[in-house]
Amino acid sequence: MNSIKNGIVLILILAMAPALRGQNENNQIEAPVNFLLGASYTIAPTLKVNGPWTGSNETSGSFYSAYADLIINNKFIGRAVVSSLIPSTLSNGLELAVESGFEMSGSMGYNYTLSSNQKINIPIMATIGFATVKTLSDRRDAGMQLGGTIGLNYDLTEKFILSGTARYLKGVDFSDGAKIDQVDVSLGIMIRLL
Repeated sequence: MNSIKNGIVLILILAMAPALRGQNENNQIEAPVNFLLGASYTIAPTLKVNGPWTGSNETSGSFYSAYADLIINNKFIGRAVVSSLIPSTLSNGLELAVESGFEMSGSMGYNYTLSSNQKINIPIMATIGFATVKTLSDRRDAGMQLGGTIGLNYDLTEKFILSGTARYLKGVDFSDGAKIDQVDVSLGIMIRLL
């Protein structure tokens, strides 16, 4: 029943999209609310895992990521990211011990516009995340992360945006969890739905 309600709300929002959009003094389309979906390839040159099952390892790796941005008045931004680790890209022996990895994060911040035609934007955001690593022996190391995200977005067209992002996430040490530190960069493409 909830999924039907959520579907109806999404259809109504998409149906109202043309009414939400306006034009600025340069006859460029802008909206008080923008909703974007994206996909990216992420490289983590620094990935430190310190957990009860994986031990203490420093490695590098890659992820596939999907994300959604909500931008209000072209200034305030919220981002949700879901990433899946590609275990074969790990090094230092972890590629033989790790079956999968998953990370999700949420960010909020400010979206700076660099150009007068609003084609170049730099989102700067505070980020909170949760990461988990599953070993081949079916054990999981998981932990919370805190950090920051900075991006560079370029509007290729009215609908498509090229997106580059750099993130630093520091693992928060809990007594029974893992501490997972991560520095990553990603390159992706977004589509503007609203």
